[in-house]
This record gives sequence, C-alpha cells and structure tokens, in this order.
Amino acid sequence: MAKCEYCGKEVALPFRCKYCNGTFCVEHHLPEKHECQGLKRGSESESVRVYPEPASQRKNVIYIPSVTRIGQTKISTLLHSIEWDELTDLTIATLAIYIIYLGLFGWTVSPTLAMTLLVFSILTYVPHELAHKFIAQYYGLKARYKLFKEGLLITLLSSLLPIKVISPGSVLISGLPSRKILGVTALSGPLVNLLMALFISQTELFGALTDYFVQINLWIALFNLIPLGVLDGKKILEWSFETWLICFLFTILLFLI
Repeated sequence: MAKCEYCGKEVALPFRCKYCNGTFCVEHHLPEKHECQGLKRGSESESVRVYPEPASQRKNVIYIPSVTRIGQTKISTLLHSIEWDELTDLTIATLAIYIIYLGLFGWTVSPTLAMTLLVFSILTYVPHELAHKFIAQYYGLKARYKLFKEGLLITLLSSLLPIKVISPGSVLISGLPSRKILGVTALSGPLVNLLMALFISQTELFGALTDYFVQINLWIALFNLIPLGVLDGKKILEWSFETWLICFLFTILLFLI
C-alpha cells in the first residue's frame, strides 16, 4: 500500500504526478490539489517543469500527448496512458471475437471477407471498451482493460455453439466513483455502438455487409443495456431510470426501422 504524499492516506492504486513525480490519492492527484511544486503558474510565457519518470516505469507505457493545458477541462485525462499489457489483452479479445465472426460465416471465407470480418471485430468491440476507459479517466479515475481467462474461454467455446457470447474481458475502474459517474461511464460503451450503427447505416462502407455491421452494433448495444449482473444497463438504471429507458427503447426502435 502506498501513501498519498499530500494527505497521508494509504491507497492501493496511487496516482503519479507527471510534474513532480509524487504519488497521491484520487482526491489529490491533480497538480492544483496537492500544491504541485513541479508546476509553475503564471503568465503564458512561463514554462512548465516536467520531471521524467524513471525508465523502469516508462518502458511498459505508451504516453499520448495531452490536448489541453493543466487547469482547463480535463480532456487530457482521456488519453493519459495505455499500457502494453492492456493492448495485448485487447488484441487477444479482438481475435477471439474474430473467431466468432468467422464461425458465423462457415469458417471457410475469402481473403476479402476475412479482412472485412477482422475490421468488424475491431470496430464493434475496441471503441466500446475504450469509451469506458476514457470516460472513467476523464472523471479522474484509474481504468484499464483486463482480459479474463474464463470470459475468453466462454467466448471461444461459443463460436462452436448456436448462441454466441462476447465477454472476453472488461474495463476495470479504481477509485471512488459516484453512481452518476458509474452510470455515465457505463452508458458510453453502448452509445458508441449506437452512434456507429447510425453513421455506417448512411453509407455503403462495407458494401453488401453494411447492414450486417449495423445489426451487430445494435445487438451489442441492446445486450449491454440489459439491466442485469455486470452489464452496462444495470449501472445506467441505478443512476437514471429515464436515461436507461430512453436508450433501451431507442435501440429497439432502430431494429424496427
């Protein structure tokens, strides 16, 4: 257990400030919350001192540049960091879903169809999970995608069964999120699938398979909106019944159009 250098509270997953290299709890992880000594405030001409992290901590992380300055809207937290093992987990999960799609088309497919189904696997799953991650980060929480062996096994086995299950992993969130934050974070995943379905339905991007791609996204959104167990729908419903009902009915309506 690490201790917050500002308040002394013990935390299991501390935040590391990239300006002073200190470790802090979720309440004090922002520079302005812990009186960061590595951040000079003042005129626009003043520079910001950045203390680089040790190479041992840096080698397994991809850092994506911030898109706003400190003190403005926390958009920079959306793309704070992506770990290599997280990318590996997402890749394995995507390949498992790809196997399901291949099974739906009889396993023996043309190279063109094989590539199209691979694109389907990426677009229907990865943006959904990254939406959860980025929204959680936007609210100052730690979030990472984690592959689950049991879920991966069930996903692979379902490729041989009539009923398909896509559940190789999920985004784990640490911190103290409110019910609203959990609900908004959960909503972001199905919402991405709905928006993608609406956008692609107005194009012929995938030719004869365009409608199929749209239907897959709608099914994923509808399934995740079911308010049971660990599905997104339960968190949304616990936050706002009206929001859940509107999204659920809207998804069903899109099926009927």
